[in-house]
Amino acid sequence: MDEFEADDVAPPGSEVTSSGTPRRQPLYVQIAATLAAQIAHGNHPVGSLLPTEAELQQQFHVSRYVVRQAIQHLRSMGLVTARKGVGTRVEARQAAARFLLTMHSVGDIRQYATGMRLEIQEVDETVLRGSKAALIGSRPGRRFLRITGVRRRDRDNKPISHAEIFVDDAFSAIKSEIPTVGIAIWEMIERRSGETLVEVEQQIDAVTLDREHAHLLEVAEGTPALRVIRRYYVTGRRLVELSINLHPANRFSYNMRIKRDVGEAVPVMRKPRSGKK
Repeated sequence: MDEFEADDVAPPGSEVTSSGTPRRQPLYVQIAATLAAQIAHGNHPVGSLLPTEAELQQQFHVSRYVVRQAIQHLRSMGLVTARKGVGTRVEARQAAARFLLTMHSVGDIRQYATGMRLEIQEVDETVLRGSKAALIGSRPGRRFLRITGVRRRDRDNKPISHAEIFVDDAFSAIKSEIPTVGIAIWEMIERRSGETLVEVEQQIDAVTLDREHAHLLEVAEGTPALRVIRRYYVTGRRLVELSINLHPANRFSYNMRIKRDVGEAVPVMRKPRSGKK
């Protein structure tokens, strides 16, 4: 299945369509919200088990697949854990306000935007083909909302990076908010759709800037740069947003700390045998 296939993410009638008609949230999000409210009100105390999948199917009149999506959504919120042969156990009354990036935390991405603003150049709908589709990992011919702009530092208006953002067409209703919004695009998707961001995949490549991007970033053509590609996934590991950011090398650094996993075996170094008996 193509990563951007999202027929069940925002079905007709979800939130607000481009024509302005009201939409519903995805069915599994609605069910997860109902269960989360029941947990918050103590209907399912911490330590207790939620009804079985079969019972939830009967209660909400949905398929097992939808029930499993809803439970996965609750897991991503930190409310429950699920174990085969045991059931779905309630772990907390309130959703955990945390999620992890492969290398560090999503909070760092939010923090990066602090003191910056995205100066919008274009907002349009596009169909990806060729090398750009391959870079994103999408089947050629898929439609996206495309946003381009230059990220500038507030204190001196200095251009820090060029951003090209692709949003799954199912969430194109955010288009009307983009010129004035003061939060990240993925946060807009969360607020409007009820989806929960559960994972961000980051890839960093060394590139040189072409004439167009060098001009926008006020550096010489051919300047070394870092290309940071981020893929944003919601429950079910469905890709809803992808961003391609170009940073001139002297305006961006990336730090991370790597720790040994607790309990990981420490290799023992042995001296090679001399071969003598």
